[in-house]
Amino acid sequence: MKENMEKEKLEILFSKARLQGYQSMQEHFENLKLIGRISPKLCVLEICIRNIINHILIERLGINWIENEYEAEYRGKNFSNHQLVSRQRLGFWHKMIDKYKLYNHIFSFPKSFDFKKYYWQNTDRFYRNGKKRFLRDSHKAEVVLNWIHTMRNRAFHAENLLKTHIITRDDKNIIAPRIVTFVEIHNYELRFGIMPDRIEIFLDDCLDLINEDLKDLL
Repeated sequence: MKENMEKEKLEILFSKARLQGYQSMQEHFENLKLIGRISPKLCVLEICIRNIINHILIERLGINWIENEYEAEYRGKNFSNHQLVSRQRLGFWHKMIDKYKLYNHIFSFPKSFDFKKYYWQNTDRFYRNGKKRFLRDSHKAEVVLNWIHTMRNRAFHAENLLKTHIITRDDKNIIAPRIVTFVEIHNYELRFGIMPDRIEIFLDDCLDLINEDLKDLL
């Protein structure tokens, strides 16, 4: 009876519909623990990314660039550059990276960087004119930024980061990630996924891609 009452209370507090999205009650709380561990890293990455972009665009366009950017929120409120920067959503900075082609300015990728580290079916190559070519750093940055954006939104809305699903390939069932992104290269779409048990490793790698000393601050 006590166990049933405990379950009933939990379903009221966390909603039965939400809990049904997990394999077990334990997975729900393991997900919250994961979010607790990665939230500081996501915050640091978001802060660093927006300040890197702001620094570059101040040099290119002047201190008032964000006030003149029609995509920016809170324009015309007599805010300083710093105040406007801190009020923009991550989606805004993602748009600025794409608009001003800043993919090569955020991360420093070592030659050893390999997306297979996060899911074995990822690739670092694509075909063009019948030849294999390696991903450019701009392609890698696009994947990394898309993943960060997805994780940030899901984590800060307490969504399930531990979810996977089963796909069938060559008559075999394969466990596949739910966190995926697509990059289009010369009209060819490449898919990249990251498994739940690789999320923390990935975020640590992202911090290193910006500055190897960042992890020591957390």
